[in-house]
Amino acid sequence: MPSSTVTALILFSLSVTTLIEATQLHWPLDLSNTIWDGRISSWMDLEDFDSPTLSPYNETHVHGYRSWSDYLRLPTNAKRSLFDYEHGTVPLEVTVDDTSLFLSGGENLQYGFRRSELNPVSNNGTDDHFVEGKRAIHFSVRSDDKRPLDFTHEYQNVFLETNAYDAHQFTLKTGTPYDNSTSINSSAVTATQTLRIESGTNDGAVEKTLFETEYNGGTWHNFAVELDFDANTLAAYYSKDYANLELVVPATANNNSGGGLYHFGIIKLPASGTGNGSVPFSGYQPSNIEEIKVIGLGKELTGILLQGQIYGGIFIEDTSERALKTGVWTSGYVF
Repeated sequence: MPSSTVTALILFSLSVTTLIEATQLHWPLDLSNTIWDGRISSWMDLEDFDSPTLSPYNETHVHGYRSWSDYLRLPTNAKRSLFDYEHGTVPLEVTVDDTSLFLSGGENLQYGFRRSELNPVSNNGTDDHFVEGKRAIHFSVRSDDKRPLDFTHEYQNVFLETNAYDAHQFTLKTGTPYDNSTSINSSAVTATQTLRIESGTNDGAVEKTLFETEYNGGTWHNFAVELDFDANTLAAYYSKDYANLELVVPATANNNSGGGLYHFGIIKLPASGTGNGSVPFSGYQPSNIEEIKVIGLGKELTGILLQGQIYGGIFIEDTSERALKTGVWTSGYVF
């Protein structure tokens, strides 16, 4: 290569570096404090989620007796979320139907729940890497008008569950809060269509709603939940569509102990007033949330809708030494 060409390349490189530093911009390849990335590459097919090597999520759970490829969708009509857009990754929809019965402990089917939850493939529930220092859990959600949720039920969508399976350190919920009082008439329940960040339930603590917003259709709702495992605090950030995340819950005391496993998806709780004493196993769930497959992929349309929620921009970062990412192509530390 001629020396003049080499000199020109060096000068160009220095100019770009100077521009980036002067404007405090960071390119999308800056992943230095992302400890796990659950964003979905555009080349992935549904069958890849059944693979232990191709999927960023555990291929065996948490879902019904069929494979992940039967419970997931790759939406073609949903725009990319805030932290997918510049990264080139795509949305993923998690659905439940009548077969979404989880076999708890390999013995008992949870007839009271409908469950489809993605777990990070490298997060086994006892590893410290995911639950030490400060961790920010990023995720975006939006509704699907073609597969609507039944907001007379409570849905638990994103949470960290202790490795003893006895508490959550935080939960994103939607729908009407479940009430197991037998005096409740589930048919008279008024639907609650909000998204809520709830505090932890370690040591029998009662959940508190820390942040709540209307769950509007056609809108990306972006969250980052920051857990400080040393100080036992929780902070939360939120924005809509492509706006930068803003702090909505300042660092608040929260028992983050117990290690645990991250879940992204759907737990649909039973109708209020049912399942008293054994909610996961005896609560009542309406039937006919059946599978729809397009003609040519298995069977004809039945006319009965799945229930689903669309996810995007899922990743976890270490914020022990650096501030969390709040947006794309803005000043400060961003992705």
